[in-house]
Amino acid sequence: MDKSRVHITNTHHMIGVAKLTQHMVTDIATKELGFREIGVFQYHDKNESNDSLTARFDGMLAGVEMGNVIVFQSPSWNSVEWDTALLKRTLIYDHLKRIIFIHDVIPLLK
Repeated sequence: MDKSRVHITNTHHMIGVAKLTQHMVTDIATKELGFREIGVFQYHDKNESNDSLTARFDGMLAGVEMGNVIVFQSPSWNSVEWDTALLKRTLIYDHLKRIIFIHDVIPLLK
């Protein structure tokens, strides 16, 4: 039986409840379910070039292989465009399964 790996994103450098919820979910996923963490750094990404962004994503996704599963915890608290670009970057992997776990919807927080 094929044993594919399951990865989960976890945003760092946050404060408050957003940090607690993502870290709690990641803690359970990694310690109890054997998921592998994909660390996401929260930063102001508006001025990052496409080449730099692609290199960043490739580094984050280095442990991902075709046929794996990625659970995206949303939002990453980077821009919506950043989150979308990360999800699109995963399209280079054949047979990758993507799950989006939505904690908050940013426009509804106002």
